[in-house]
Amino acid sequence: MMFAPKGSKPEKRMRRCGVILSVFFMVLGLKRSVLPAVLLVCAYVKLVRVSRKPDKLIPATGIALFLFFYLYLYLTRSGILVAFLQSLGVDMMGRDVLWSLPNDYYELSPLWKGLGFEAVTDLVNMWHSEGLINRAYPLHNDILKIFIELGALGFTLWAGISYILYPAYWMRKRHDAETGILYMAILSYMTVTYLTDNTAFYFWSCIGLRLIPMSYNYRIREAREQEKWKAPTAEEAAGEIRLIEMGE
Repeated sequence: MMFAPKGSKPEKRMRRCGVILSVFFMVLGLKRSVLPAVLLVCAYVKLVRVSRKPDKLIPATGIALFLFFYLYLYLTRSGILVAFLQSLGVDMMGRDVLWSLPNDYYELSPLWKGLGFEAVTDLVNMWHSEGLINRAYPLHNDILKIFIELGALGFTLWAGISYILYPAYWMRKRHDAETGILYMAILSYMTVTYLTDNTAFYFWSCIGLRLIPMSYNYRIREAREQEKWKAPTAEEAAGEIRLIEMGE
């Protein structure tokens, strides 16, 4: 909606269709966190665009989210987050139990090595077989899941690459602020689902997070290259010919 081209009538028509489809699918798979996340991201995009230094604000956002994840892990493990949400009357839908069950299987330490990829799935199946949970629900907390499975180092690499290095690549290597804003907007929206859901390794979302900014960047670069070279007018061509003839 905020990045789709709208310079011509066909582009405007395509943009309207895209917005309608996006709203339809958003409502179809509606989650409680979707609407606040969308509004927050739209406000963030507006803020970055009007700022004087978007090339510094976007990396700062990535670093802030990177650091927030460690605070989030602490609040989750200590139970402070669950207690706070319950005090607000939020229905945790079993997340309060799911988030406390892994406490005996990991350490919140920079030396934590991790249990290995998909280890949390095995833990969930074990809890189900032992009767601790009624169904083998996913953990519904990808930040915690990634830390448990990949360890402190793996988690740091995942978060650092996704939230700091990738935005820096689009902002500095490609020299394009709009692509950096687009990448961070998509990632910020997805981050909300990482906190309370299981979307970090969905194939479609991971591919989209990379391909959408990349295709957007190539479209911008192509338009800029076309602007750099323009066919000369008849008068300009005649003038060039006269200069050549005079030189001869």
